Amino acid sequence: MNKDEFLKVYWKQYRLLERDLLQTDEYVSIDSNNYHTFSNQYIKLLLTTCSEMDSIAELLCGTYGDKIPFGIKNKLDMLVEKYPNLKKYRVNTKYPYDIMNITPMDKFNDSISD
Repeated sequence: MNKDEFLKVYWKQYRLLERDLLQTDEYVSIDSNNYHTFSNQYIKLLLTTCSEMDSIAELLCGTYGDKIPFGIKNKLDMLVEKYPNLKKYRVNTKYPYDIMNITPMDKFNDSISD
């Protein structure tokens, strides 16, 4: 898959997920006071995001010619082995939402339930 194909498929999906998340702000403000809020929409977004991460991890693992491992944790472990700094990449949120600086891949360790 070349860069244009990747962007066509995965970047478009990312933008749709981002839009859906931002739309939830109409009902529950994206604010640290609401981080424990539960909704079926959040579950749907979480599951879809994890599915996308698994698909992208599988695609990347397949580029190494190795056998693609089963399970998202094993795929991410393989990627971290190839790219040790992956766990250090940071994401920043933007105004008007809570400004956060997070390392999303840092929590993938021996227990994915953290």
